[in-house]
Amino acid sequence: MALARLQSTRDAQIFSKASFKYSRQSSNPVDAIATQIKGMVKRTQGFLKMLESYATPEGLKKLHKKVLDFAVEGEKELFHVVMTQVNRTLDKVAKRAVNAAAIIPMVIGTLQPLIKQASKMGLVEFPHDEVSNEDLMPSPEHADLIEAFNA
Repeated sequence: MALARLQSTRDAQIFSKASFKYSRQSSNPVDAIATQIKGMVKRTQGFLKMLESYATPEGLKKLHKKVLDFAVEGEKELFHVVMTQVNRTLDKVAKRAVNAAAIIPMVIGTLQPLIKQASKMGLVEFPHDEVSNEDLMPSPEHADLIEAFNA
């Protein structure tokens, strides 16, 4: 065994000298290429090891779980974003509706003489002859909403 090692070392030295004589370069370029190949092999092994974590049955289960978790969490997040926007929009609409409802009695009140005149002339018909300001006011059950939105 020791003899084979010595012969291999001697043969490598002879080959190296012959290469240098032929190319006029030392073995450094060969070593550089060998180092590059060694680095490529290491990167390939690392890639295969990483790929193995997804390609094995257990890896596929993990990947499937990640996809399902993403779908569930994504649905929750999307629902939260949509509901936040819907609530903002509804708040704006409700506030505007309450403000509009608050001015209706004033508008109707100023039109009341015209409504009475048109009713007497038979131009319009109302279910009752007299429209009072109380009829035009929001019902008591909505008073707290009006206060909340006006605040």
